[in-house]
Amino acid sequence: LWRSDNGGANWIALGVPLHNASGIALHPDVPGMLWVSDGAGKIRTSTHPGNPFVHAWDVHLEALGSSLALDRKNGNLLVGTTAASLWELPNASPSVKIGNGTTGTGGLVPRHFPVGGLPKVGNAGFGPAGDRILPGAAAYLFVGVTEIAFPLIRGTFFVVEFIGSQATVATGGSMSFPVANPANPFLVGVTVVSQYITADPGSADPIGFVLSDGLRFKIVP
Repeated sequence: LWRSDNGGANWIALGVPLHNASGIALHPDVPGMLWVSDGAGKIRTSTHPGNPFVHAWDVHLEALGSSLALDRKNGNLLVGTTAASLWELPNASPSVKIGNGTTGTGGLVPRHFPVGGLPKVGNAGFGPAGDRILPGAAAYLFVGVTEIAFPLIRGTFFVVEFIGSQATVATGGSMSFPVANPANPFLVGVTVVSQYITADPGSADPIGFVLSDGLRFKIVP
């Protein structure tokens, strides 16, 4: 398996052996996250465009994994094999997008996605990020463990019982809030919801705010 970052002018070997029916699935909502069925009968995943890969699952010994497809509603990965069987890998993606954002300046709808690897206990670099928003605007992150959707600002707000953070969006229209996960095993399996609101005087809403989509993620060991 090889990767190019400049349109195919140069290639980087990723050290993953393939077979003639290997499949690749790219996460449509989490930039850089992907899965590949390798030539050794394993499903590998990466959250950093292939650097590095980790083993996610061993396919049945009688077959090799081939076609891969992500169920965006629950984060499960469907795995087709060379033996014409179909398997489902639960929680292959611990991060799931919920709902849709609202429109801001220039017709852009903000994106909301995780960065810094997986939401593992003890991972201080994990955090929700966003882009496609008004550069220089104030952004407010809301994080909670209770998800109740209710209408707000022509969109849907998902987070209640929340903690809030504020930051100024970078000039490039992107932002990131690190949310350090304590190294506490009791947090494994806890589901967390995050969403942000951005001040945007050019938005369609008369009060001048836009909502991102929501992000539901499960803390993993």
